[in-house]
Amino acid sequence: MKRKSMNDLIVPLVMILLAPLIGGLVYGFERIIKARMQRRLGPPLWQPFYDFLKLAAQRMVEGTRFSGVVYAHQLQAPIRPCIDDLELIATLLEVADLANRVEFIPY
Repeated sequence: MKRKSMNDLIVPLVMILLAPLIGGLVYGFERIIKARMQRRLGPPLWQPFYDFLKLAAQRMVEGTRFSGVVYAHQLQAPIRPCIDDLELIATLLEVADLANRVEFIPY
């Protein structure tokens, strides 16, 4: 039986963490291109993330149930401390503890 190395565990974790970031950036870039084709300035590149956080905060205020969000600023948070913080959150908290909350990881 082959023993898993640390890289076998880190690569999927990094891919899972980067997938929403890359998807949001691609969608933001697409919105900018569409706006420029219509001769408009368009939204900022990070607009999909701003919209997502605004909707999550709105659901939190309204009391609408959602699974929770953990957020760190894309330009200020290095990846390794984010992974460490997410691991700490996953170890210490239960799923119900994060329900209906938006948690910001400060850096």
